[in-house]
Amino acid sequence: MSKNPSLRSSRSHNSSVGENYTSTRSSVSSRHRRQEQKREVLLPPANMTPFERLQLLRNALTRMQYIGERHLHSAMLDTAGGEKVLCFFEKLRERLPKLEYNPRKLGCPEGNGPKQLQYIREQTLILQDAANVVLKSCEAQKGKCDAVYEGLSYHYLQEVLRELEEIQHLLSHAPSEMPSRVNTDLLADLVSFQINEFDAFAEQRVEAFVSEAKNEGTLFTAVVNELSQRAPSSTGLVSIFVLDVAIGVRPGRCARIVIEHAQHNLTKLENRLHTAGSVLSAMTSEKDLPTETQRRELAILKDRVSGSLAELIRLKKKWEEEELRTFERAASGQHVLLSLVEMKRLKEAEIIEEAQLIHDRAMHSCLLFSAPQYYRRYSETYAQPCHVQIGFKFLQGEQVESQPKSMTLYALVPEFFSLMRQHNIPAQEHERYAALVPSKHHVWVSFSEFPEMVRGARCSLRGVDTRNDHFRAFEEQKEVGGYFIMRGGERILRALLMQRCNVPLNIFRERFSSQGPFFSPKAVVIRCKRPSGLTIQNYFYYATTGEVVFSFARKVVWHIPVLLLLFSLNTRHCSSLEMYKLLTIGFTNCSSSHVARVEALLQHHHQKPYGSLVHFLDYMGVLGQMYRKYHETSNTFHFLPQFHSTCQGQHDVWYGLFMLRRHVLPHLNVNEPTRDLSPTATQEECVNWLSPKLLQELNAKLDAMIAIVRQLYAFFDGANEHQGNDVPAYQEIFTVSQVLMGGFEVCLNKYMKSFVYRLGSHIPSHLFQSILQLGELPGNESSGVINQLRQYTDYCERRSINEPLDALHRLLITGNLTLDREEDFYCPQTSGWVVMAEHLNFYRFFEQLRCLHRGKTIAEMRSSEVRKYPCEAFGFICMVHSPDGADCGVLNHMSVSTFVSESVPTGSRNEEDLLSRITEEFHGLRNGGSLDSLVDRLVGTVPVWVEGKMLGYLAPEEAERVCKALLRKKALKTGSSMELSGIVRRHSVNAFSMVEVVYVPPGNKDPQGLYIFYDNGRMMRPVQQIESTSHGDELPFPLVYIGTWEQTWLDIASVPSDLLDGLTQLNRKYEFMEQNGSNILSLTSATIPFFEHNCSPRNLFQCGLSKQSAGTQLQTLAWRKEAKLFRMYCPQRYISRTLPMDYYGLDDVNLGVNAVIAILAYTGYDLDDAVILNSTASQFGMLTAGITVAKVITASGKGEKDDVFVFQNLLSNGQPFTPELDAHGLPRKRAVPGTTELLSFDSDHKYPTLRDSSAVYCCAKRYERIDPLMNKKVYEYTRHHVTKWWQFDKGENAWVHSVVPLKYDGPDPTSALVVFRIPRPTAIGDKFSSRHGQKGTLPLHIRAYDLPFSTRDGITPDIIINPHAFPSRMTVGMVLEMMGAKLGAIQGRFCDHSAWSVVDERPRSAEVIGDALQKAGYNRYGREKLIDGISGEEMEADVFMGISGYQRLRHMVNDKWQARARTDAHTHRAVTKTGQPVKGRKRHGGVRVGEMERDGLLSHGSAEVVLDRLLHVSDKAKAFICVECGSLLSIYERHATEYSTWKTCKFCGAGSQEATDTIAFVEIPQVLRLWAAELTGIGIRVVLKTRDEAS
Repeated sequence: MSKNPSLRSSRSHNSSVGENYTSTRSSVSSRHRRQEQKREVLLPPANMTPFERLQLLRNALTRMQYIGERHLHSAMLDTAGGEKVLCFFEKLRERLPKLEYNPRKLGCPEGNGPKQLQYIREQTLILQDAANVVLKSCEAQKGKCDAVYEGLSYHYLQEVLRELEEIQHLLSHAPSEMPSRVNTDLLADLVSFQINEFDAFAEQRVEAFVSEAKNEGTLFTAVVNELSQRAPSSTGLVSIFVLDVAIGVRPGRCARIVIEHAQHNLTKLENRLHTAGSVLSAMTSEKDLPTETQRRELAILKDRVSGSLAELIRLKKKWEEEELRTFERAASGQHVLLSLVEMKRLKEAEIIEEAQLIHDRAMHSCLLFSAPQYYRRYSETYAQPCHVQIGFKFLQGEQVESQPKSMTLYALVPEFFSLMRQHNIPAQEHERYAALVPSKHHVWVSFSEFPEMVRGARCSLRGVDTRNDHFRAFEEQKEVGGYFIMRGGERILRALLMQRCNVPLNIFRERFSSQGPFFSPKAVVIRCKRPSGLTIQNYFYYATTGEVVFSFARKVVWHIPVLLLLFSLNTRHCSSLEMYKLLTIGFTNCSSSHVARVEALLQHHHQKPYGSLVHFLDYMGVLGQMYRKYHETSNTFHFLPQFHSTCQGQHDVWYGLFMLRRHVLPHLNVNEPTRDLSPTATQEECVNWLSPKLLQELNAKLDAMIAIVRQLYAFFDGANEHQGNDVPAYQEIFTVSQVLMGGFEVCLNKYMKSFVYRLGSHIPSHLFQSILQLGELPGNESSGVINQLRQYTDYCERRSINEPLDALHRLLITGNLTLDREEDFYCPQTSGWVVMAEHLNFYRFFEQLRCLHRGKTIAEMRSSEVRKYPCEAFGFICMVHSPDGADCGVLNHMSVSTFVSESVPTGSRNEEDLLSRITEEFHGLRNGGSLDSLVDRLVGTVPVWVEGKMLGYLAPEEAERVCKALLRKKALKTGSSMELSGIVRRHSVNAFSMVEVVYVPPGNKDPQGLYIFYDNGRMMRPVQQIESTSHGDELPFPLVYIGTWEQTWLDIASVPSDLLDGLTQLNRKYEFMEQNGSNILSLTSATIPFFEHNCSPRNLFQCGLSKQSAGTQLQTLAWRKEAKLFRMYCPQRYISRTLPMDYYGLDDVNLGVNAVIAILAYTGYDLDDAVILNSTASQFGMLTAGITVAKVITASGKGEKDDVFVFQNLLSNGQPFTPELDAHGLPRKRAVPGTTELLSFDSDHKYPTLRDSSAVYCCAKRYERIDPLMNKKVYEYTRHHVTKWWQFDKGENAWVHSVVPLKYDGPDPTSALVVFRIPRPTAIGDKFSSRHGQKGTLPLHIRAYDLPFSTRDGITPDIIINPHAFPSRMTVGMVLEMMGAKLGAIQGRFCDHSAWSVVDERPRSAEVIGDALQKAGYNRYGREKLIDGISGEEMEADVFMGISGYQRLRHMVNDKWQARARTDAHTHRAVTKTGQPVKGRKRHGGVRVGEMERDGLLSHGSAEVVLDRLLHVSDKAKAFICVECGSLLSIYERHATEYSTWKTCKFCGAGSQEATDTIAFVEIPQVLRLWAAELTGIGIRVVLKTRDEAS
């Protein structure tokens, strides 16, 4: 076994998505040599600290305790080793507590270290020797003794031995002799699916999208009209198509574009350095050493960037010469063209790698100016340049010739056509040889800048050292990436849970009945996903008339009879009888009427006008004719390419195939283009038109559609049940790449349509005719034609008004995706795609990257079914981490062990190897290509689906064997694939290990079959395989990654005791078991100590409160411009810990402190959850927090439009305008106002810098003139004006934390980032919370000398809470945490209290902790005798005291208190409708006084206060009322004069005469009048009581 299996070096996050284009075309040695050249300085590894070594020791001992716990519950299941094994584990469980803490071994260091460490080393060495002896004995008896799980004891011994070797390695070396194992990339692995999917977008999705469009013939077409005096007539069609898309410098496929993109980035970097140089040159008065050092460093950076630009220019020239030589060789006719193409690609790959290396070196050296932090500070969008390569196709109109003539241009160079004629190469092969043309003749159009994800493939932080380079770039050390920076703000694309792709699902929905007459509510739905990530829904409906209808939506809903599609795909020429057999044979569980249904289906088909057709191409022509006619009649929806009402470019069969490839099961499309087919093609030409690959594609779609129709019949007959898409088993993640691909398609289609429309509108007909004859024109004429065409294309590119990627930028800024329904993209929602990254604390930000949303539609549903936690989600989605409120159950979070599968590049060698490893297990597969009859194929078999492709049928026994074989085959067995902590790095899991294998045996509610998935977006998690033959350095228990659907068909033991319980109670033998208890929880919930002892709602609340705590969120506060950040000044490491807190390094982002808690009813202020705080501890810094507010200020003032305003504080005589600010008019960093003393820590923090009257900055108007004597520019400043702190509307005193000038105009700053710090000591009304979801407010501060203290140690509690806070909330975990942390404080160590670390029939944690407390001389139940701090008398009751983690929440009273003056509709703020105060503190609104507040005031006898608040200073209004009938709304004005008015009641007639004038003028609340009016509107009359009944 390995001596130190955990000492594997940690590497930075690298994308594991597919292959790079250049990496497969250059030699391995040269590539590695160039990669080594990128690293200029090799940094020495950081050494391990003593504290880190103690932490690793503690974790190793904790893991051994867990292994001993697991063996305790499963010792009877494997008797190998006999008594030796039992005695060893009994001895291990006995000694481990002593290794954690032994009071006899505490003392001063002796020899090589402290006594405790020497003792641990001696004891673990003894245990290691004993383990080796027992291991040999167990290995010898393995397989020869009784065992339910063979090898179980042997593998437990292997795990213990690995931990013992780890401890020996740690203690045999000094900490300074070992490298540090702090690995921040473990957190990055948890969000790597976001980054990998973004990388896949540029490396796979875009390339696949271009390939799909070319294969299917999706072109953007416009008509070219011949302009004359008469009405314009159609000359032909011009179409453009996409050939390639380039984003940034990688992945590179065109060397010229890569070099241009590198030049673009370096030029932008050079401009930033020039701006920084102007800033430093403006600091002429500062001659200090730091400023001079910065100037020298800036000069070095400028030289490096200018040198890199010169290298790129040289490289570009070199490549242009090489391209020209290659083309000349091809024109000479002495070389094989394909050899030249391949040779050019190899050389181009080397040029691309060299350009990337030059670019990366320059960006890495100037990391401060190229990192994302720069874009945040200056409110810019972090993006990379993007270009699109296009080609042209010109098609002659029908009215000119019977055979349309076409010309396709891949490059604008006339010599290419003579080259093709010279070698007799047909037109359909021109694209293959277009690579020989120099790239300057290719048509590339600028496509603006594409947003780049932080830590993506093109990000400057990719692959850098997190410890040094992140610090140099002002970035977070825990920067995990996975988000975008748009205009300086951080945006995260939401991950949505959608229906699983490429598998037909049974869906029952009542709304399906509304699709048409006689439609049933049952359907089979398959969501097809293309290699580009675009998806489309295919529906198979059953009508009660016997018809089966295929449906899809594109602008409108299309319904097509399924038999029309089946016969269109019928390349095997199956007759109607054979179709009948395919749909009827093998149905054993269906009703007797099934055969009649199939007969009715065929009868409906034969009654159609096309029912008598025979050949599949005829049916395909019917399909194409149907869509062509719709295209002709539709005025708004034109989707057929190469078609116009006056010019049909292709045959109806071609259009039929286009629709089949575009909309019918498109995930089965092959990488083969559809060739052109003339509209006048004969039947023989149509038959020879289809290539063998396209025939295979049609066959695959036919087999899949037959299986889906059979599944629909079984579903309708009740043989299968509803599956739905609200269960995680049938769901997958709608990934970042799919959202971006949809947005990019919208932008591309919009731009290309406008481009080709302008081209078709402006190109003259004579030029169009000349282009069609390019292949026949001589060189000089063809050059003129090409030049004219290039001028028109340049004109069309310049005429683009909007930015091409505006829709995509809008998506990433607002979250709204404006989808054009002409795109084949199933978009689940049009808004709510993006959320802003929140940095309240690290947990809140990090969990935003791990959350899964059900979508806007589900969130708006009133049904509670979709919000429930289904059983299939166990282990993949955390069962408690969901917000309480409207998003409960809609917004969930993945567990800490869940990975998201990544796609394998379509057609790559990796996909071929993956499929070969899967299919090599298939034996006896029966499909249409075999010689098996229909009966052998369909009777007693189950279908086999591999990523939506129906391979054939297998016998149930064979399918089950294949499933088990693939499960064993995909297991991770090598020891290097997993750390000792049990965490698996993402790069250690290959694509085959992420394959999901699901076998559904016959007779279940799900459709029977063997389903295999390997595409992206699936949630996968690891479980341990119990029985294995591993030995040596292999994992004792191999890890198997399983999927959500796969899990439902596997037997997995949750806790160790399940192994024995399953055997004794259920007579079941498990195949797998959970790795540990924390794997099924999210990162936030995994930090809750004693998780399993709390009731579930408390853990749910704690997950929410953790993300509301004022913790430590950012290390770069001085350079961030966040609007408002809460920060705790003195957080602590929790004594009560969990293993994930150590593994992921969460101590430096802690949320709270270790507080001494007393559970006591004291003073009457601590009702329910209220907490009484020790004010002395608070003054010492406990739970003290603050707010950091960043503000970008810009110099401005009143004046003319051309006036220049800058920050300036000096008058013309050299005196400061205000002494509070520096010479530039900006605030001094943390300086005392009104003084000139030097900065010091005492004076710096004793008084706040900013009060209401304090000056924040000073602006002045600047004039410039030329001094005739000195002949230089001189600046003069006038009209100084100061902005005070009260103008910022903060209402609190503050300190200036940092000042960062952003922009300069000459020597003066014009914009600056100022960070203010507002301290927030604990105040009455603030909210606090424990780590178990118990939050409460602070009602009272008590000094330490007035608080009770312990009679034993004299300890005064920091927090007092009421005992009534526990029974109703059942937070037993908090009670255990108080006892466990108290024990840890007594023993001086950290304690592990991870979830499910001790599992038994009855909890043993309390007993173990109680025994340890009793041995230490304390009460075993945690009780203490207290003395009252006021009276000095001993309290009669024992008080439960302990230590618990406490958090301060962001809900602070200083942010919530509000006050208002009198409300008046005209002069003060009020709601127009009600006249009451407006709502909201920011609008100076009022505090709501409701029923409870009113009753509370009345109970105190404050009736006048109630009258004042609810009437006089609220919505008091004057109104007329009838005293007789009590009516308020029936008063009308009978007549009026200039001096008086006469009111009358219309209801009772009061006031009609002077004797009956009883109309009174009273004061009432305005809301009373509104209430009466609303009730009258629904027929209820309101009568007010106007007199006392006694009178």
